[in-house]
Amino acid sequence: MSAPSDLRSVVDVYAPHGVSPDPPFVGALFNAATVIGEFYQRAQVMEGLRDNEQRLSATMQYAAIGIAHVDDAGRFLYVNPQLCQMLGYTEHELISKTVKEVCRVRSPTSARRLARSNQEHHLVPHCFVGKR
Repeated sequence: MSAPSDLRSVVDVYAPHGVSPDPPFVGALFNAATVIGEFYQRAQVMEGLRDNEQRLSATMQYAAIGIAHVDDAGRFLYVNPQLCQMLGYTEHELISKTVKEVCRVRSPTSARRLARSNQEHHLVPHCFVGKR
């Protein structure tokens, strides 16, 4: 054990008559305590992950801006309610579309920027329009 942070558990063995504990029994207790400590640490990590996931989900759900996850082909994987409201689509409708289907390009320069941005996994600002 190199540091207090490595401490997994404490096993206290009491013998009322000064009898030395059986070494195999002590080894089994040590192993059991180590496993219990590892499960406890894993449970703490999982609880932290759940808390982080809930915070991220709430941030995405209640953000004041439209947020979407898009795959390499430009298909929507996730859209938050604000984006749906901004564009006038339901979540189901947007998930079945691609960025290009809901984006009106204003000029050839904008089209080139859109093509370039899709390759770089970024969206061209202000190109989205609502239902046509």
